[in-house]
Amino acid sequence: MEVSVLLWSGIGYLSGSILFAQIFATLFHRNITATSVDHNPGAANAFRYGGKTVGILTLFGDIAKGWLPVFCYYSVLNQADSGWFVLVLVAPVIGHAWPLFTGFQGGGKGVAVTFGVLLGLLPVWQPVVILAGIFIVFRTVVHISPDYVLTAMSYVLATLCCWLFVPTVLASAMSVITIIVLVRLFFSDEPRTKMEVEIGWKH
Repeated sequence: MEVSVLLWSGIGYLSGSILFAQIFATLFHRNITATSVDHNPGAANAFRYGGKTVGILTLFGDIAKGWLPVFCYYSVLNQADSGWFVLVLVAPVIGHAWPLFTGFQGGGKGVAVTFGVLLGLLPVWQPVVILAGIFIVFRTVVHISPDYVLTAMSYVLATLCCWLFVPTVLASAMSVITIIVLVRLFFSDEPRTKMEVEIGWKH
């Protein structure tokens, strides 16, 4: 394994371990994890329970902490052919899910961080467009609820599409990220309500 892989994987994990929702909620005197249903320190709850300012700052922070290590490794070092690149890609999501700075407890699901990681691959655009496109379809054309089901289905379908349309290394990374997100969803405190599917144009 290359030293650069270990270095940027470590940086990515530490970057992912920074829970911006908690930081900005504290700065703006909010308590997201205590008031939210699932106690998840992520961007969605930051908007929902912390307000627009906390939500926007958290969203950009979570995207940036996934983007930075991947961008530096992929663009600056230009070493994306090795299978070890998977470690660099998944490290920020692992950090967000099981953050070092909180004793590996209280992490988030990693959706915004995932988008940051995939944006770090640009100009390789397929992975981020696939995931974003599926989320958009499930929000506008086919309405799936509750949110944890929508998220799980989006990640699984995006992973299958990645195996068809993107290089193996990136598809492998997306597979690992999906497993992490599914584990976090499974152990989430979000209430388990009945799945509902509605066609968007019938609303």
